[in-house]
Amino acid sequence: MFQDLMQRSSDSDAVKLYHLENSFKGDAAGVIDLETLQDNDYQRAWDILEERFGNKRLILESHILGLLNLKQMTRSSSKELRSLIEECTRHVENLIKLGQPLSGMSELIVVTVLSHALDGQTRELWEASMDQKELPDYEQTIEFLKQRCVILERCENSASIVSPSPKVSNRKPPTSKLVPSKTSHAALVVPTYVCDFCAGQHQNFKCYVFQKLSVSAIRQ
Repeated sequence: MFQDLMQRSSDSDAVKLYHLENSFKGDAAGVIDLETLQDNDYQRAWDILEERFGNKRLILESHILGLLNLKQMTRSSSKELRSLIEECTRHVENLIKLGQPLSGMSELIVVTVLSHALDGQTRELWEASMDQKELPDYEQTIEFLKQRCVILERCENSASIVSPSPKVSNRKPPTSKLVPSKTSHAALVVPTYVCDFCAGQHQNFKCYVFQKLSVSAIRQ
């Protein structure tokens, strides 16, 4: 992209070199020697970058290894699935730009590696969506996974908006057993009287026989 911009630009080599140096990041920072910068030698600076970072074989290997080491999904998650899709397509698109088209065995290998990085549920849905008599297609697989990602995002958003209703327990609350209070009752002891005059159960002075007796008779 930088080369395309510079080719369409009418700026001097000094200005182009200035923009180039300001765009350096990471290991590229400081890779251009001082003499090249002082001479405003834009083409020499670009040749140094090509020699240092333009090793096509290393770049190809880095993308191939990136595909072979796609991170395995741990769960059915839109975030993890989208990250997997972006990582896979980035390596594939860069390989195509470097003159390595995706076809035949290479396509089958990429789809196989990608499918094995999916979570179990997504893998089952993907398998069910295919014609089992046909070899899997990369573009169709990516399209399926993008649609799957949209569905997961909708479900996750709905789950976050609608709060779960509280669970109603069928178990009855424990009822407290009423324990009768222990009340002590004093036993009423009713004295038993036997009348000496009539053998009734009352005191002598309450006896009707006694009450009819004369004083002399009582004394006897």
